[in-house]
Amino acid sequence: LETTDALSDQVNPGANFDRAASAAGRASGQVDNFNNRQRQSEEGARKVASAWGLVKKAIGSALAAISVQKVIELADSMTSTRARLDIMNDGLQTTDELQSMIMKSANRSRAAYQTTADAVSKMGIMAKDAFSNNDELIKFTELINKQFTIAGTSAAGIDAAMLQLTQAMSSGVLRGEELNSVFEQAPTIIQTIADYLDVPIGKIRDMAADGQITSTMLKH
Repeated sequence: LETTDALSDQVNPGANFDRAASAAGRASGQVDNFNNRQRQSEEGARKVASAWGLVKKAIGSALAAISVQKVIELADSMTSTRARLDIMNDGLQTTDELQSMIMKSANRSRAAYQTTADAVSKMGIMAKDAFSNNDELIKFTELINKQFTIAGTSAAGIDAAMLQLTQAMSSGVLRGEELNSVFEQAPTIIQTIADYLDVPIGKIRDMAADGQITSTMLKH
């Protein structure tokens, strides 16, 4: 028994247990720290998700408002265009039939219906005497649209050039600012005119200045 007691004193397990307990305590603290960080991360993630939810909701509301505004603007534009088509319709077809003719023309020239209908209606009112009927006007507009497509003219450029062409068809001649606009937005139209007249494209300006580029010539 004395020998056993002496050996027990030499082993002194208390120190080992203390070290083990200390290590276990540190590990427990690290686990608690990790759990706290995880909870903080989860809370942060929830806050971020909530914030993004608010942002997406705001963006969705803004886009919805923009979409509604666009629909209203388009509806107003289509209503105005239809009213002009009613005015310029030559009576050989109903306005619905006229719109169908314009739609088919727009599809053939890869142009937007609204842009084509707007051009036809404005030219039909401002330059009515330049065309014998609506069918001829639509075919002319289709040819111009095809030139725009070939030239890669932008939507804004198409609007600008069509306005100038409409004014030229109304006045009976293409020259000055009207010619410059067409030159800039759709040079292929000017080249087509030059080819039709069998003259160099550089001579077109001189001919236009003399009033030789007529609306009749433009139609052909």
